Amino acid sequence: MSQTVQFIASSFGALSAADAVVMALMVACVAIQIRCLRSVQASVASLPVLEERVGRLTRSVALLVDTTEGCFEAVSSQLVRNDDTVTPKRQRQRRVVGAARRGHSVAQIAAQEDVAEGEVALRVRMARDLQAN
Repeated sequence: MSQTVQFIASSFGALSAADAVVMALMVACVAIQIRCLRSVQASVASLPVLEERVGRLTRSVALLVDTTEGCFEAVSSQLVRNDDTVTPKRQRQRRVVGAARRGHSVAQIAAQEDVAEGEVALRVRMARDLQAN
């Protein structure tokens, strides 16, 4: 450090050692400020890209929220509609089980109710399981 101070003092002629130290500190501060300024400039230069990405993310989230709300509305309307059809399903279950007790085949019941044979077989099996318990 003393060599640097002597160099600065000799460069400017009539500077004392204290003046040379102060000047060296000022030069160091200016160098640090230049480095900080360049860092800030680089950060400011990247802001438009960041703003564009945040804008795209905002639009994507808004689209997702709109889609989700529409989906929930559709599901809720289906649930409300299905609440009205509970009674016919129970009536169908009674008809299927009654026809099976009367000896009708699964194929006959399915054709009569206009449902799949697997559904008829499942309904009959579930009714037997409930009676067994």
